[in-house]
Amino acid sequence: FSVAGEPYNKLLMRIANQAAADVVIIGGMGLTFSEYQAFVENAESSGSQNKTVMFIHKATDPTVECVLVPDMALACAERFALDHKNVVVLLTDMTAFADALREIAITMDQFPSNRGYPGSLYSDLASRYEKAVAIEGSGSITIVAVTTMPGDEVTHPIPDNTGYITEGQFYLHGGKIDPFGSLSRLKQLVIGKVTREDHGELANAM
Repeated sequence: FSVAGEPYNKLLMRIANQAAADVVIIGGMGLTFSEYQAFVENAESSGSQNKTVMFIHKATDPTVECVLVPDMALACAERFALDHKNVVVLLTDMTAFADALREIAITMDQFPSNRGYPGSLYSDLASRYEKAVAIEGSGSITIVAVTTMPGDEVTHPIPDNTGYITEGQFYLHGGKIDPFGSLSRLKQLVIGKVTREDHGELANAM
């Protein structure tokens, strides 16, 4: 979770460079040309070109192409994961994806839901995010996605729905990561049990 203007794409590039993955797939939505070029130059300079796949929708491209990016990126990831590869999928920015869904729904005269977004927004997001998987006896898919919160409002329909679907969000504010606002249901099962006994007390104190 972040807001417009924060260096979330640079963070994704750093993850791409440091991830211990066999394949890194980048799905860019609503990117400016300079943002797109930065991803290309990062892959070249880090020497990770040979394991990087990019599906890019630029802001000047047709809206419908934005909606296709996550599906193409995740279909590609599934192909590699079934071939015993560990894949990291980096998606930026899912708010552009949701806005494209809204624009298409309005064009098709569908009944709008909250703030004009289609009533299927939750399912539209969940059907993509829930493709994160560890395949027994084969590879895995890890998804790291950026959601910019319009007006820095976490109750906006896009981050609100995203929070229910995904696990363990981080907040990027002022160029820094804030892990303590994370919405995580799984952490209660591991803190102090799988991790150090004093993990919970330390986290609360911090």
